[in-house]
Amino acid sequence: MSLNRASIIGNVGADPELKTTANDTICTFSVATNEFYKSGTDSKPHTEWHQVVVFGKLAQTCSLYLKKGSRTFLEGRIRTSSYQDKEGKQQSRTRIYASTVQFLDSQKPSSDLSHILSVVGDEESLSESSNLELA
Repeated sequence: MSLNRASIIGNVGADPELKTTANDTICTFSVATNEFYKSGTDSKPHTEWHQVVVFGKLAQTCSLYLKKGSRTFLEGRIRTSSYQDKEGKQQSRTRIYASTVQFLDSQKPSSDLSHILSVVGDEESLSESSNLELA
């Protein structure tokens, strides 16, 4: 048995990008997580950037409520893919395919949604869409 699951809390790095294909809606964005480590007597920060992909209704919701700087909690699975860059070199990319997203900002969204809006993706849509190639 194996488990492929990522859970992170962080801040959105840039406004999400929403794309619509013939089969699905895809939202991509980055999330920064911060940690501190000891270096001698100093405590030094380290920021890790995570690329996130969301599908379907959850993608639409994320594109409406997330923006640069938004604090979010998300869960999903990790997937690494390979591609050739413009120079023909083989590259790899690791992403989190989120199935659950919670908006943690203290401000209320513009609608009647609560302070913490939790959205769970449609697993069927997530499974079908995960085979799509993203730019």
